[in-house]
Amino acid sequence: RVGESALNPDSDLGSIARAMLLFDHLEGIISHPRYRITYHLKHRSDDCDIIPRAYIEITRFNLGQARYEEVIKYVDKQHRPPRAIFEPGPHVSLRFAIGPIQGMYADVKQASRRTLSDAEAQAADCLGQPCLALQDARGPSGDWEAIAALPTQAADYREPAYDWAPGPARVAEALFIQANDGSALNPREVSEATSFEHPDMTMVISRNVQGQDNNIHGLLHWQGFMDDAISGLWLRMTALPGSEPQWQKHLVYARGGY
Repeated sequence: RVGESALNPDSDLGSIARAMLLFDHLEGIISHPRYRITYHLKHRSDDCDIIPRAYIEITRFNLGQARYEEVIKYVDKQHRPPRAIFEPGPHVSLRFAIGPIQGMYADVKQASRRTLSDAEAQAADCLGQPCLALQDARGPSGDWEAIAALPTQAADYREPAYDWAPGPARVAEALFIQANDGSALNPREVSEATSFEHPDMTMVISRNVQGQDNNIHGLLHWQGFMDDAISGLWLRMTALPGSEPQWQKHLVYARGGY
């Protein structure tokens, strides 16, 4: 808290939450977003230490136009709502390199921005489903286990316009914490060969994309485990107004695992 420490209130904010909050601060909040978040970790050496560096790409797909086109299929032209209320707009991607600095766990070292063309957005994949689809990605078929959410600290930040449920930054942070055994910090286990094209972790978070009621849905895939039995982890989270978020887990076993 302000005044109780020499450190800033966000000094221990994790890399995922910081990147998501910066994205929405820079780009603004929209009504029907789908975020595809990739994360991988590298270790950089300097004269004194080995320093972790998180590389995060956040691509936000604006589903406003798709929602509008879906609505007007069933409405006479004279009764169609204004297109502007669906807030159609560009699809934007930001990349961040984030690492520790004195007094702060996740400081932005580098950042870049680009917009996606319509063709790129149409071709983009969000964990097995087109990123512009009006259905939430569900992950692989198979056995999904209902699980309890791991406890998380109260957020030291607010996401405006997200009053009935956690916003995208909090959902991304919660998915990361759930996958990382309760920690919002860098995972203890990462694969040796990772990049933006082959990340350790991918998340897809959609808000008010599927259906007519308010909802937020998160899906996480963590691959490349250094484990003889387990090669990957999937997590699903769904939140609706007036109810606690529901969590599910699906493990992918390595060949010869059980």
